Amino acid sequence: MSDIVDLLFVIITNLGSELFLLATLPVIYYYRKEIGLKLATVVLIGIWLTHFLKAYFKIERPPEELWKVSASGYSFPSGHSTNAASYWGYLAYRFRKYRVFVLLSFLLIILIGYSRIYLGVHRFEDIIGGYLVGLFSIALVEVLSNRRVHEEISLGVSISFMIILPAILVYITYIVAGSFISDVEVAIKAMGAFSGIYVGYLIAESKSMHLPDTDNLVELAIRSIIALLLIIVIYLLNKFVMISLLTYVLYWFMGISITLIVPMIRVRL
Repeated sequence: MSDIVDLLFVIITNLGSELFLLATLPVIYYYRKEIGLKLATVVLIGIWLTHFLKAYFKIERPPEELWKVSASGYSFPSGHSTNAASYWGYLAYRFRKYRVFVLLSFLLIILIGYSRIYLGVHRFEDIIGGYLVGLFSIALVEVLSNRRVHEEISLGVSISFMIILPAILVYITYIVAGSFISDVEVAIKAMGAFSGIYVGYLIAESKSMHLPDTDNLVELAIRSIIALLLIIVIYLLNKFVMISLLTYVLYWFMGISITLIVPMIRVRL
């Protein structure tokens, strides 16, 4: 019975993992572009902030003999809990008229957080910290997106900003950490993808290349499969990369694949 419960919580904890986010964010983006872009922004900002705080506080995880799954990096705040709160919390907020979905989302947030304690890799305060970071990310994106500042800025300036800002955030994380620890590596991936997503989005917008939102399941599947194939190739390539700068570039291409390359491929097909 214990093995079954362990397996159940491993499955639940993966609903807040990097692979789950990589697999589902493109689907949501092609279903509803505005929701998908904001969701990706919320999640990636949450990931960066979480690992910045990990590098800053440098709180060790519980003793390794308690772990039931592998883990890396510092403990506070919990990255999976941040991902759960930002991802499922934002979707619950956007689809709040569907009460069953909202209840399911909050249940998943609680279960994903608890799974990290059950699996022995986090403490209660790590989970609460992750939830707060996720909620802060949602509030920040909603406040900034309502200001409409980007409409008054030229394309060149906007693209430059989306290239420079993520790089600065990675550098700040490195300065705080003092070395290329695993939390800095995660910040590199998150900010590389963030930059690529927005550069691709801005170029696609300027060239009127955005794919329209769709409720057609076949069309949604075609777009998503193309994106996932590109993501898988880039993800596997990164396994052979030992230089952090190349990881940043690969994840940048992963981001731009979603917002620009897939629309270009889909139009040609």
